[in-house]
Amino acid sequence: FFFKQKTAYEILTCDWSSDVCSSDLVSVWAYYHVVHQHYGIMRLYNRKGGEYGTPEFKLDAIVLYGALGLAFLGVVTGFDPIRSRIGLGKWAAAHAGVTGMKLDEIVFYLSGFGVAVLVLCYAVFQIGKFVRREPINLPKVVFLATVIFLHSFMAFSGLMPTTSALGFTAVVTIYHDIQYFFVVWFYAKNRYRKSPQPWRQFGLAGVLAKSFPLFLVADIVMVSLPLWGFGCLINRVPVCSSGVAFGTPTFLGDTGWILLFAWFTASVQMHHYVLDQFIWRPSRSAQLRKEL
Repeated sequence: FFFKQKTAYEILTCDWSSDVCSSDLVSVWAYYHVVHQHYGIMRLYNRKGGEYGTPEFKLDAIVLYGALGLAFLGVVTGFDPIRSRIGLGKWAAAHAGVTGMKLDEIVFYLSGFGVAVLVLCYAVFQIGKFVRREPINLPKVVFLATVIFLHSFMAFSGLMPTTSALGFTAVVTIYHDIQYFFVVWFYAKNRYRKSPQPWRQFGLAGVLAKSFPLFLVADIVMVSLPLWGFGCLINRVPVCSSGVAFGTPTFLGDTGWILLFAWFTASVQMHHYVLDQFIWRPSRSAQLRKEL
């Protein structure tokens, strides 16, 4: 029913002010994806620290998912543009609490309080280990502290200048993109460098794993050429002055080139989200566990 009320251009480019649009839906999926990848990286620290199957192993998952989930709930309820876009603003205004606070305000403050409780409990747990002179998995603790601080700061500080969930998701994903790049490089070294004939056995992946500069340049080229090339072609990238593609703002009748650009970028993202659910499964592959 919702999509029948909007044109394709409106759905993908969000040219309206009070309804959810596809970029919000993709952003929610993107946030779930990055949280799930944080979980996977944390599990690598767990395995390297010999924590698999321990009470701390379970506590780590509760703290990570709990804190990051509450941070996203804080974003959804704490920023008026986002509340309006997902239709929560009017609903929350009609359900004011006995204190006079709107329901969305109550949820926002409870979310922040929940994150603080989780962090405090985890800190007490780690301090207890220190007092008992038990080994502390410092890389994992630093990783969790960094992730939770970044997400919580963006959610509860009031400094996030955004009009949709996309802004929040983009900011908290930036450093993870760098982290993910080096996870792939680390895996590539362990996987492909052992082969005496990497090209014959692994193709281009084996060749790129031989040199970090080559790997980095290839990564930049593969990302930049299609994105910036297409963006410049339709005058979407500010540094370009090529004008609209082929001298017209539309193709196939009244469909805009910007719509095709949105399709293209969203498709690349969603392909990544789907693919990663299948290729990174250390629990199902002893070889992958060894290489990571």
